Amino acid sequence: MSEDEEDLFSIKDNTLRVTSYIHSEFIVDENIVFDLSAFLQPSLDSFNDYKATLIGQFDFHINKNFKISLQYNTFYDSRPPSTAVKKEEGFATVFSYNFN
Repeated sequence: MSEDEEDLFSIKDNTLRVTSYIHSEFIVDENIVFDLSAFLQPSLDSFNDYKATLIGQFDFHINKNFKISLQYNTFYDSRPPSTAVKKEEGFATVFSYNFN
């Protein structure tokens, strides 16, 4: 993956990265599923330059069409642009309805 970044000071960086991920689902109960995804993107020039993401999510299937998801995610960049933080975390509640 080729990545072009430019920060607020117009400092540009072009990085070639390898992208890999793993994903798994665990059935907790008949209507509860835990999803876990992890991504790793090291630079081909330097393995000290990498990005990592972890996403964990509980899906509560209320009925055939409706589900509520509780999600936690964290993102780490070992060499972020000068105006960005290295680590970000977030929580989300997602309501999904399938019209099919």
